[in-house]
Amino acid sequence: MQNYTQEGKVVTVVAPAAVETGHGVMINSLFGVACNTSLISANVEIALEGVFYLHKLTTEVWAVGEPIYWDNVNFWCSNVAGALLRIGVATAIATNPTTYGYVRLNGCF
Repeated sequence: MQNYTQEGKVVTVVAPAAVETGHGVMINSLFGVACNTSLISANVEIALEGVFYLHKLTTEVWAVGEPIYWDNVNFWCSNVAGALLRIGVATAIATNPTTYGYVRLNGCF
């Protein structure tokens, strides 16, 4: 195919803020996990698919398969939708007071 450019599991974007490897990056409706540390406005590779151990709201309890959303103000995952962007599903139980949970990213919705 002449118009195929890449598999798309990892893409390069311009960092909207300074970002550390392993942290969430959201640009409009595109969400991924940073593969490397980057300064604001520099290129950063983000993974769009896979299971990641991501920061969550400490008081939340997650069930396996529950939809997970990204809070781009507090930079953590949540199981409360509100106006947040859905990024995937929980792949393991996350209890209160844990600060991280396992999330399977579903690419772009």
